[in-house]
Amino acid sequence: MDQTKDRDDVLFEALGKSKKKKKRRVIRTIVIVLVCVVLLLAGGVFYLRRQVTKRFASSGGDVSSAQASVGSISTQVSGSGTLLNVDEESVTVPAGVTIEKILVSSHESVTEGQLLARVDTASVQTAMNSVQAELKSLDSEISSAASETVDNGIPAGVAGRVKAVYAQKGDDVAKCMYDHGALAVLSLDGYMSLEIDAGELVPGDKLSVRREDGSELSGTVDAVADGKATVLLTDDGPALDEPVSVFDAEGNLLGEGSLAIHSPLRVSGISGTVSQVYAKENRKVYAATRCC
Repeated sequence: MDQTKDRDDVLFEALGKSKKKKKRRVIRTIVIVLVCVVLLLAGGVFYLRRQVTKRFASSGGDVSSAQASVGSISTQVSGSGTLLNVDEESVTVPAGVTIEKILVSSHESVTEGQLLARVDTASVQTAMNSVQAELKSLDSEISSAASETVDNGIPAGVAGRVKAVYAQKGDDVAKCMYDHGALAVLSLDGYMSLEIDAGELVPGDKLSVRREDGSELSGTVDAVADGKATVLLTDDGPALDEPVSVFDAEGNLLGEGSLAIHSPLRVSGISGTVSQVYAKENRKVYAATRCC
């Protein structure tokens, strides 16, 4: 029994020693691997640092320096077009004056007061005499015109009927023209006109035109175009822009609208102040009749 126990103890002790040896061997292997990894990492970092240092050292050799100085920069511009001198002044001499000598050349720079040319004195005197004669002639014409009277009235110019008067006493002529486009408006052919839907109307149809006051005037279809019929009626009485209604022979309403001048003439002026207005709406005038 004792021998067997001693043998088992020896066996267990031998197994324990074997396990301890294996454990120390594993630990030694792990330590060696870790050391190798650390050495590899350290070698990689050292290599990368050397490469970076080497690259920056090589690029630093390409840097150059220069001394800044004051001067002008030249460049070239390409394009198409025509070059113009935007700051030029033309020097001319009066007609009839003869130039004896030009004292400057093309593209030469000049200064204020510099003599550019010499002229013939005799030709200058001749030109002055010619201008003086023209001035005397103009003075004579002005003196003659001063004694003449000017008609400051504005005539109608043609025969017609006054349908609108815009100018009033004291009005500025230019402003009246700007505001209304005329001082007065005449009807030349004796008709007022109105456009209505054509329907079945044809040129020559007789119609009845009813005014605002209820009175009726005869109307005639003058033309039909683009679905519209132009109805004409006398200009003696009806006013410009007066609203009217149009009926057929059976009393059917055909249309409504405002009257216009069929053939208008605008009496115009240029300047001045209106001192008197002679024209009156619906008045018959002739070519020599004064409007204002």
